[in-house]
Amino acid sequence: MQLFPADKWNKRRIHFLVDRLHTI
Repeated sequence: MQLFPADKWNKRRIHFLVDRLHTI
């Protein structure tokens, strides 16, 4: 189980979603 990479991916995904929402 790699919790660190998963957390990093989650943060990136959240950041991407937030940026996308701001773009719309």
